Amino acid sequence: GPQVIGIDILVDPATEPDKDRAFLDAIRSAKSRMVLGGVDERIRLKPEQRAYHQKFIETSGAAAGYLNLRYEIDKVVRAEADRAPGGKPERSFAAVIAGSSGADVVRSAGRIAWLRPPDDGSDTFLVLPAGDLIAAPTGPAAQLTQRLLQQLKGRIVLIGGDLSDQ
Repeated sequence: GPQVIGIDILVDPATEPDKDRAFLDAIRSAKSRMVLGGVDERIRLKPEQRAYHQKFIETSGAAAGYLNLRYEIDKVVRAEADRAPGGKPERSFAAVIAGSSGADVVRSAGRIAWLRPPDDGSDTFLVLPAGDLIAAPTGPAAQLTQRLLQQLKGRIVLIGGDLSDQ
């Protein structure tokens, strides 16, 4: 029941055909609005990777936005990158997610206010390991999974890697 699910994973090489198909089917059949992270011409990919990436996004039917975090020399993200001139996709991943959730998207100055807590005093992000959202058939684990899934209802959910070195 999330309002929007953003998948912040670069899908550029084909993997196992059955699993690739299942992933595509899951995106297509999702009840939530789906947004995929895309790359523009600034990201160096082999031609076959770029072709697969673009075809995957087109075939998914999901909205897409360019992944736009700019890493500084110390590998910390403090700002968003601008769109490549004439680049596709035209809007950033963050802007597409915000727009898909009904928010007015106003172009920021580029600086990310990542240190500012939410106005209601809650945690900035609820982080859940994917395994916690896969229900056990019965018992306490199944009940916990159902409670966690209920907390996602109506929210924006981001799926991506938690890279300890970035």
